[in-house]
Amino acid sequence: MRRKQALKSRSLTRGSLLVVIGLLAASCAQASEPLAESGNDVAIPSDWTTYSGETGAFSISYPGDWEVFALDEAATADFFATIDEVLGITSDPVMSLSVGLPAPGGGFQPNVTVTVESIPEGLDLGQYVDGNLQGLDVVFPSYASTGRTGAVLRGVDGVLVSGSYELADLLPDVDGRWWMVQLFLTDGMVGWSVTCGTTEAATAPGATDLDICDSVLRTFDLSGS
Repeated sequence: MRRKQALKSRSLTRGSLLVVIGLLAASCAQASEPLAESGNDVAIPSDWTTYSGETGAFSISYPGDWEVFALDEAATADFFATIDEVLGITSDPVMSLSVGLPAPGGGFQPNVTVTVESIPEGLDLGQYVDGNLQGLDVVFPSYASTGRTGAVLRGVDGVLVSGSYELADLLPDVDGRWWMVQLFLTDGMVGWSVTCGTTEAATAPGATDLDICDSVLRTFDLSGS
């Protein structure tokens, strides 16, 4: 029983690593709340691109001017190692996709990342989401969730969470906040975390970027997996 509980605790905090990857893409490449109901699937605009990958385990659509990119492996490894040390875990998430809008100064934002990881048997969606949010609170002291919404995407139950944190939590002397929308789904012993984010120096994020992020996440499709 103790070993099973330890495994569950370890898996619950891994998802916070996804938020770090989102910021990395922008800079280096450069207790449960009640769920509100929301609009679910979205109509995919004709000028968007749909990515399905080699395995076809998932698909996701995004604006046609966004580009798939590879993160710097050394920088990514350093981020993972730092967060693992803070959380006291050994993480094994797999980055399945990184795609975003090329920024004039380098990097990509807004950008979306898709991560898949193994989770303990019996861990339900609510526990998976709660664990991810607990991890965010540990890693980013200024993290604030601004909404949590249940959504059924092509027959699969998911949870959308919006929030932000001060960039200085991760990068000292850097002003502004990292704003993001996250989608969480579970499929048996597999957890999916999809995060779309952007930086914003003002007190509120650019509505257009986050609206696009929300629409991108709602195209995520596990129905063919």
